[in-house]
Amino acid sequence: MININQLARAKDPIEMCEHEVLFSVLLFVFVGLTACGQSHKTQSAPKNGIQQGQFWEVKIEPSKATVKNDETFSVRATIGNTGKLEQMLIFTACGYPNQWKTDNAFVHVQAANCLMNPLARINVKAAGVYQMTVPVYVEFQPGAIKQDAITFRMGYANGVPSIAEMRVPDSQLFWSNAVTVSVTK
Repeated sequence: MININQLARAKDPIEMCEHEVLFSVLLFVFVGLTACGQSHKTQSAPKNGIQQGQFWEVKIEPSKATVKNDETFSVRATIGNTGKLEQMLIFTACGYPNQWKTDNAFVHVQAANCLMNPLARINVKAAGVYQMTVPVYVEFQPGAIKQDAITFRMGYANGVPSIAEMRVPDSQLFWSNAVTVSVTK
């Protein structure tokens, strides 16, 4: 091993440069591995199909307890950051049907009419929440047995411009609690 005094007395500048480069590379690798180890510790393995490194909890509440078939009503969606760090929600301003999905074939997210559909980015602090209103409607298909009540959940795809186009599997959506609305004819 070469000590500092030997480097200072080195007659060959190339030898000294090689040691400095070696030291720099080792320092860079050490810092990089330390940083990777730190970030890996803050991100746990996927839980309930949630994307690794993202900690979101979705809660929904319909604006009405009773709706008519084919009537649009609002669902208040609260997206909470359950992680220890600030996270970013990324959604398209008019992309509700593209980023939200329901788990009931009779409940649909209402399409939005927009000329432009820019991405919106919202920073949500740890333990913070973001609320949005999502328009939905119940539609029984012709010939389907009409039900008096419908139970559904809503899944949100963070940062995905279109669930259908990107073929986002249900396991990577952030699913809400289940809610029930009564349906009149």
